[in-house]
Amino acid sequence: MNEGNEEDTFSFIYPKRLVLIKQKWCDFCNKDNECFITELVHLFGYQYCIKCKDICEKHINVFCKYKKEYSTNKFIRKFDLSRANFNVKRSNGNIENNWQIDYTQFIKLRGNKYIIPMCSLGMFKYVDLVSLCDHNKKILDYKVIQKHFSEYFN
Repeated sequence: MNEGNEEDTFSFIYPKRLVLIKQKWCDFCNKDNECFITELVHLFGYQYCIKCKDICEKHINVFCKYKKEYSTNKFIRKFDLSRANFNVKRSNGNIENNWQIDYTQFIKLRGNKYIIPMCSLGMFKYVDLVSLCDHNKKILDYKVIQKHFSEYFN
């Protein structure tokens, strides 16, 4: 077989719950190595060794693009929102403050809208990105976030 015509095979590995796991196990090379964890959302993601970091990132991108979902943890890190509190418009029209991004759920792409999981004092709701940015202009720049998501999903 000609080496120039060989294609790399790709076997997708689904992310896993990150509870009760072996501490030094790489999900990609299946070896006992010093490992790191990437959480897509709270306690859900991959374990990888330093050699498999790139393949882990590839799996994350395949998973998120296929599901049309984006890691809230990645979003929070990318836009430095770990300590941010947001104003959210409730169903009754009231604007409430002290909402946070819910890192236990994914950001979802539905149609051409991005919906962000939000929580406050045990309450949960998905909020359209446009609405969230409108009520939080000091924290969020819609154009920057929209550009980031457009580049990621296209």
